[in-house]
Amino acid sequence: GYALIFRYNLRVLENMKVKTTTNTYSVSRNYQIRENIALLRLFNKVALPLVLVTIPVFAFFLMYRLTPANIGLDQFRYLCIALADLWVSIACVVVISCIPYHERKIIRFLLRKPELEKSPSMQFVDLQVATDTHFFMLTKDWI
Repeated sequence: GYALIFRYNLRVLENMKVKTTTNTYSVSRNYQIRENIALLRLFNKVALPLVLVTIPVFAFFLMYRLTPANIGLDQFRYLCIALADLWVSIACVVVISCIPYHERKIIRFLLRKPELEKSPSMQFVDLQVATDTHFFMLTKDWI
């Protein structure tokens, strides 16, 4: 399903680039498609670490399930399931810590200085200046 959605969003973005007409163009749809593609690319980068850190969980659970109960190895079974639970927590930390490594925008957002930024509503006094700036930024993002 992930691959189908990713390919569909890429196709929609290409179609939007090829045939942009004034009556069907939507800024919000354009940004939504771009955000979908960016998020799916991030998931693609995080998928390998996710698979690698979840393999031990399945190994511990398999050892727990394959060891018969009440034959003297109950402590081993309990240790395996406890390690599987612990490893799920470790896997969450590892995968979440991989996200800023792959997506630099998050690091820039976390390291920004909020006192230097102005709110968008106070930045522009004239509506025409705000509109021109918006479409200038849109053109810069598009290219």
